[in-house]
Amino acid sequence: VVVACNGSSSTGATAQLPSPAPTATAIDVPTETPVVSLNFSDTSIFTHTSRLFAINHPNDWQIVEQDNGVVALSPANRIGLTVVFTNGDESYSSAQLEQYLLGFIAQNFDQAGADFEALSLEQRADRSIAADFSVQDPEFDRMISRVRVVQQDGMIFLVYASAPEQLWQAYSEPLQALVDSL
Repeated sequence: VVVACNGSSSTGATAQLPSPAPTATAIDVPTETPVVSLNFSDTSIFTHTSRLFAINHPNDWQIVEQDNGVVALSPANRIGLTVVFTNGDESYSSAQLEQYLLGFIAQNFDQAGADFEALSLEQRADRSIAADFSVQDPEFDRMISRVRVVQQDGMIFLVYASAPEQLWQAYSEPLQALVDSL
């Protein structure tokens, strides 16, 4: 399942993370697992109408713009890329960004019956935090996701890509490049 998120922020004199964490909204996708052939060499740059971010995506992907981000879906709707943003109001430390990322993952993916498995967590040189995890989608196969949180000009961006486990190895590098293109 590819999800789109709605988030809000809070303000205050102390360094507080936006609250509540973004929540997921399901997007309908087919229940079959088709054979997927993706072309990552023919890409375009999507620029959000807010002008707060731009991100690469394959030309044949469906783009669903939302007030607080965008969802890009492969033609078979089995692989997706999502960007969600919220106002951070102030500069967050790496530890606060990691807490934000882990809270987002817990709220949206680590739920009863999801068979959640953390795969990796990394702090990157650009101060972003990236995590890989897998979950059992109740309607599909096991899904693997890469999520990255980064703060730019006060805005907090969550960028993530998801694919069925059997397709992840074949497409993980180009999907990670899309996640990093923000």
